[in-house]
Amino acid sequence: MREKATKSHIGEGKAGDILRRRIQRLAAGKFEQEQPVLSLSEEKIEIEVLEGQDYTGEFVIEVSNHVPVKGLIYSSNPYMECLTPEFEGEEVRIGFQFHSEGFRVGDIQKG
Repeated sequence: MREKATKSHIGEGKAGDILRRRIQRLAAGKFEQEQPVLSLSEEKIEIEVLEGQDYTGEFVIEVSNHVPVKGLIYSSNPYMECLTPEFEGEEVRIGFQFHSEGFRVGDIQKG
């Protein structure tokens, strides 16, 4: 007696249709994850330093809806050094240092 051979294809049926649609959404850049809601301890950093001295400080990035984040931070100002350029988590402290060597009284830097 011979048994009838059957073929099985992955992705057939209702579960396969659901998986196929999900892959198509991901390929189109449509993600279903909740987006993090960020709050910063400082919206703007304004500092005053004495001529030729460095200033070290920090600010906090906090996620209010508990969705972990990961990122990079940099400054467009070459005198501002980010001491914590990479971060990950729900609450992170970002350290920075401003180097004022070569500046004179009244000089202003932005970035």
